[in-house]
Amino acid sequence: MKYYVTLTGLNYRFGTQPFTVGQKVKLVKEPENDFDREAIRAELPGLGKVGYVANSTHTVLGDCYSAGRIYDKIGAAATAKVKYVLANAVVCSVKAADMGQTGLPPVDPATGLPLWQRRRCHRILTEKPVTLYFV
Repeated sequence: MKYYVTLTGLNYRFGTQPFTVGQKVKLVKEPENDFDREAIRAELPGLGKVGYVANSTHTVLGDCYSAGRIYDKIGAAATAKVKYVLANAVVCSVKAADMGQTGLPPVDPATGLPLWQRRRCHRILTEKPVTLYFV
């Protein structure tokens, strides 16, 4: 399955000039972003950061997914392909294969549980380490 995303913020850097249909764009999570916890940076080889995946109802075009909707579906980075170059935005497709196992979180092979659900805890009385699994 393909997901479509809108790249915005292009006018702060190079505009839409460096983009061509069919070009690969690297999408990188930016958790240290002070303005948006779900920011996904768009990068081009040789230029670096060229914009961001849109994450606002005002900047997401048509049926494209926002950064918030795909943030947990991609790993630390993914590759997108340019589909449309518009006056002030670029629309890209991201394959589900670039988003891990069909968008599911990584799974611990020993338990079959998502990795983020495993927590290390200590018993209060015995002080022995215990692993708890939350559902």
